[in-house]
Amino acid sequence: MNSLPKDHHVKLPQRNPGAKISAEEKAEWLLLKNALKEFRDSARQAAEKPESFWENQRQKVLACCERKAPVRHQRFIWSWATALVLVVLGIMVLVERQQPVKPDFAAGYDQQLLLDIDRTLDRDVPAALEPGSLLPEEIFPTGRITAAP
Repeated sequence: MNSLPKDHHVKLPQRNPGAKISAEEKAEWLLLKNALKEFRDSARQAAEKPESFWENQRQKVLACCERKAPVRHQRFIWSWATALVLVVLGIMVLVERQQPVKPDFAAGYDQQLLLDIDRTLDRDVPAALEPGSLLPEEIFPTGRITAAP
């Protein structure tokens, strides 16, 4: 469980090898090192618990999760399902059904469509390409197109 070995020591930052350390600094470093060692030992001692303690904790957490998860999940599903049904019913009630517009054949819409189809079929070229049919007349004013030898 412990990630650090028992003989693990914290390495303190070092100064330049040539620089001398005063007695006051040395005492301060030793005091800091001892304080860290005492803290490490007290933290390790406080964290040491018997395996039965940790097993008991695991069982309590698992029991709590198993007991509460399905209730929340079902409540979530039912609340969203109810909201969805209410929205669908509201839309069905509030939206009027509109019948498609039926053309009035007596007014001649059918006849107009047939005339437009006849005109389109009688044309030599599509309406979009009609301006292009004037190009040969501009290029060859005599009306004859001769092939190159």
